[in-house]
Amino acid sequence: MKRRPNPKYLAFIRRQRCAACGCAPPCEAHHPRSGSRSGTALKCPDEDAIPLCATCHRGNYSVHSGGEGEWLEANGIELGELQGELRGRFER
Repeated sequence: MKRRPNPKYLAFIRRQRCAACGCAPPCEAHHPRSGSRSGTALKCPDEDAIPLCATCHRGNYSVHSGGEGEWLEANGIELGELQGELRGRFER
């Protein structure tokens, strides 16, 4: 199934505080890996993206610097809960 972009949702995500450190927007939209997905062509739907500042998204000790699951846990991020809360706040 082909992934459908959702630019409105991504714009909403970028206006949120960083889910890891809480810094003020703008943030970047991080597309978490799930299951056996790997590679940019297989990233999750935009509606599963979470807000991360540039440092938490791409810095030396960022979500992309090692194991994503361990990084999310170390930063106290419950992915499913956060994704549900963000979707609930999104105004279509």
